[in-house]
Amino acid sequence: MVAGSSFYPDDLGSQGYLEPIDYSIVNKDDFMGKFAGKYHVGTDVYSTVLAYRTDVFKEGEAPTSLTDFWDVEKFPGRRSIQDDVMDNVTWALLASGYDRNQIYPLTDEKIEQAFKKLDELKPHITVWWKGGAQPAQLLTDKEVVMASAWNGRVQVVKDEGVLLKIVWNGATMQGDSWMIPKGAPNKELAMLFVAWQSLPENNYRIASYISYGPTNKKAVSKVTGKYKGSLPTDFADIQVHTDFEWWSTDKNYTRMKRLWQDWKLK
Repeated sequence: MVAGSSFYPDDLGSQGYLEPIDYSIVNKDDFMGKFAGKYHVGTDVYSTVLAYRTDVFKEGEAPTSLTDFWDVEKFPGRRSIQDDVMDNVTWALLASGYDRNQIYPLTDEKIEQAFKKLDELKPHITVWWKGGAQPAQLLTDKEVVMASAWNGRVQVVKDEGVLLKIVWNGATMQGDSWMIPKGAPNKELAMLFVAWQSLPENNYRIASYISYGPTNKKAVSKVTGKYKGSLPTDFADIQVHTDFEWWSTDKNYTRMKRLWQDWKLK
């Protein structure tokens, strides 16, 4: 059994690398969105958010949505985004005027528009981050004033006293999943573990250790402690829910990665 991103299991499964989930054991009805697929069961929810320094942008004069990332006149300063296509295309479409529920499926017209919008932002990106800890460190060291970042990484440095704030409006919701390799020797035991971990009384517990939310809808209300109210699941209705099925198709992902690299180099 392995845990990993929710973006690729459908494609891996169709190629014969994963066991299908036994939904006579796992209760599929309790999961949010597409966190329960043919070959994967979601274990946690995280988001790619906009984070900014509150000592640079004061309350009432600060960014309130992902589209503000493009407003370099109202919100000047150095910026950082992930060196990856997925979230950036989503954000560019939001900044182009698309509603969060209109992002998927990505069409050729939308993709072309997204890269045109990214052209506007490109001159203002000073760092293209690759590792999850990097944007939090860049913000902590005041090397940038705002950045795209994984919410859990931002929360860690916020808890340490760094003057940061998370913008959830337009963030992209994603997650990690359990998957079982094809031919696993303890497949039945692994399936039972997935079913046990998916129960509401177990699924919520990850939020006691990191600001990632549960995937089971009935687990959300069970969250207590310091991260209650600051989880991706608390802001699910104002975020873009990443379409795992669209991205897990190899031809889509491979094409988008190629377009991203070509765009960066031009």
